[in-house]
Amino acid sequence: MGIINTINADFTLNNAVTDGGALYNYATGSGKIATMNNVSGKFTSNSAGSKGGAIAMYGENEGVSRINTLFADFSNNTAGRDGGAIYLNSGAEIDNIIGNFNNNRATANAGGAIYNLGEITNIISNFKDNTANTVGGAVYNGGTIENLSGIFENNETVVGDNHRGGAIYNDRTINNINASFINNRSNGSDGGAIWNSSGANIDSIKGEFIG
Repeated sequence: MGIINTINADFTLNNAVTDGGALYNYATGSGKIATMNNVSGKFTSNSAGSKGGAIAMYGENEGVSRINTLFADFSNNTAGRDGGAIYLNSGAEIDNIIGNFNNNRATANAGGAIYNLGEITNIISNFKDNTANTVGGAVYNGGTIENLSGIFENNETVVGDNHRGGAIYNDRTINNINASFINNRSNGSDGGAIWNSSGANIDSIKGEFIG
């Protein structure tokens, strides 16, 4: 078991050839857990060649990669593929994400700010000017998000066939969305604010849609 209790720092202009431009949290093997309890600060202009421009989290072979509380602002981070700011694989978990996501970009694929295949309990954040090349201008979800709240403004997917979900693309389960959606755009296809895939589930949506 690996534990980091507290990270309180600013990360600027860091780069990884593959994943996790600033932070990479990894666990592999049954019963193995890599935990960051509290992470706070600013993540600015970090980049990764593939996934997680600022943070990448991997739990593999029944291992669990975990962050308890992430209280941070993410600006101008870039991933070459998925998760301009944050990437979670199917073995990753975050309890709380609180902060602002501005002008992050997934240049080749999905999740301009966040790409989630794992489990997130609460996202309480504002998303502005984030961009994904294909789907989920701000958030791509292929795992589980319990509660998602905040303001989504001027997020977009770029022009292209089947480029959907200007703010959110849901491919699995989001239980509750309580948010304002302002001028988000799916420039290639459908779902200017939200795209919910066939077989995916959103239990409740509350808020405003302005565009």
